[in-house]
Amino acid sequence: MRKPSKILVLLVTIITVLSLVLSGCGGNKTSGNTSGETQTPGTSNQPAAEEDGKPKPLKFTWYIHYDWFSPDHQWGERLGEKHILETMGVEIEFVSPNGAAQQKLATMIAADEFPDVICMDRGPEANTLMMNVGVPLDDWMYKYGNFVNEAGEETINMLRNEDGKWRQMPNWYISGDKGNGNSGWIINKKIYKELGEPRLETYDDLEAYLAKVKQTYPDVIPMVVDPQWRCKRVILGSFVENADVWAYDLHAVVKDNNLVSIFDEPTYKEGLYTIYKLFNKGYINQDAFTQTQEQFLEKLKSGNLAVAISGAIATEAEGEAGHIELVKNGPEYGYKMIWPIHKTGLNKDNIKVNDFSSLGWNISFITKSAKEPERIFEFIDWLTSKEGQTIIQFGPKGEYWDEVDENGYPIPNQRYHNASDDEKNLIPGNNWVGNTSFIDGAKAAREMLLPEGQRKWSTEAQVTVAFKTTKNSVAAYGIQPPVESEEGYIRSRLDELVNNYFAKMVFAKNDGEFEQQFELMKQEMHEAGYEKYLNYLNTKYQENLAKLGAK
Repeated sequence: MRKPSKILVLLVTIITVLSLVLSGCGGNKTSGNTSGETQTPGTSNQPAAEEDGKPKPLKFTWYIHYDWFSPDHQWGERLGEKHILETMGVEIEFVSPNGAAQQKLATMIAADEFPDVICMDRGPEANTLMMNVGVPLDDWMYKYGNFVNEAGEETINMLRNEDGKWRQMPNWYISGDKGNGNSGWIINKKIYKELGEPRLETYDDLEAYLAKVKQTYPDVIPMVVDPQWRCKRVILGSFVENADVWAYDLHAVVKDNNLVSIFDEPTYKEGLYTIYKLFNKGYINQDAFTQTQEQFLEKLKSGNLAVAISGAIATEAEGEAGHIELVKNGPEYGYKMIWPIHKTGLNKDNIKVNDFSSLGWNISFITKSAKEPERIFEFIDWLTSKEGQTIIQFGPKGEYWDEVDENGYPIPNQRYHNASDDEKNLIPGNNWVGNTSFIDGAKAAREMLLPEGQRKWSTEAQVTVAFKTTKNSVAAYGIQPPVESEEGYIRSRLDELVNNYFAKMVFAKNDGEFEQQFELMKQEMHEAGYEKYLNYLNTKYQENLAKLGAK
């Protein structure tokens, strides 16, 4: 068992000290005004104004706990913010840590003085802090109703603290069964057309196509994979319908709502064997284990490849960067994202090679220092509604949009189309309770209104393929063992073993050697404590399923 690194020890020490400091000020906790009646979820109507029709001013501070964060404008300078300030009387002062987030937070804790709202990453540090200084939101959850309507009760339940109270509001969360994702496959359009555009759906199709590429274009790399083989989970997940690809990273598979041994799953071995076979035949770039991200991007930009697969291929930094470079040579050049290659006999519509968490990116919580916690929540709850998200992101009706489509997405008007990029950049404001499903949907709808040649490549790839091949991984949240725990040490050892044996299997000289290395991996994983680690994972997984109402 490996010794913990100095950095890990330091992190644990910081969290421990934080907990001790907070326990000292825990007696000063208050839930604020939580007297609201429990009601059915409401609409997204704006917070109420004064009786004379004028908005009652509300000003509060919102601290963003990231070294890199620094406000680039004052609240009200952007179109959506200005509208909110003028019509609702709400003014937000975003607070920067000035490049020293941990020090600033420590100062707040020592003084027992906090901004009205804190935004930070989910996890143990946030949980410890909000249990001591965070305001419970349960009494207001149904009174205003937008978080419940948009994020869903399952998401809220997953974000409850140990005492069962809901304090943390999700940011850039996802609702529904289709989330964001960037993993998948792209093809070189020119080469594909020159070879007759053959069917390219299954691994049998792929192998035949790569063989034809190698024969026809000896100087072209038939298939390129991304650095560190991030695409491995994409391949493994395409050998079974509705795969939970996140489980592969944890060395497990999901069966009947249980995490079970990955080594007893035939499709896992089948996926690894397919990778070995393609590599052994020279179809995959032979520097796959050593290439850097920069080298990978250069391959994409050169166009000297027929097929590429990556865990982030649909992003601007990968697929789009390569596409933009290639189309400089003409419209017949460039890349196209295709439906994931999959095992013969499977329903392609059930292939899920991307995972997403409905919990989103990070969280915000209202602190005991807030003088009007309910009013702050009322506003933030409204802000996460479709109405609030539309105004903060696209401005109010009558400026750059006049109508909405069947999904409620604002349709850009002629003024928007005529606007310069600088003018468009002044529309969206600070949005720290982003509703990803609505905003991404609205942005995609706008993009797809454009002629095909004018659409953003990454958006089209995501909308047509990547987002349709996703599966919610929220049940996996927080199930990984702490790094310094016994199970955490086992996890580190398992990661090391899997990576080492994966390379040995890919470089195997024949099927017999592949088989031998696979069996040795199983044996060493067992000796390293795999069963104990798997039991830990499954216990945590079952707890999450219970929160989600799945069991």
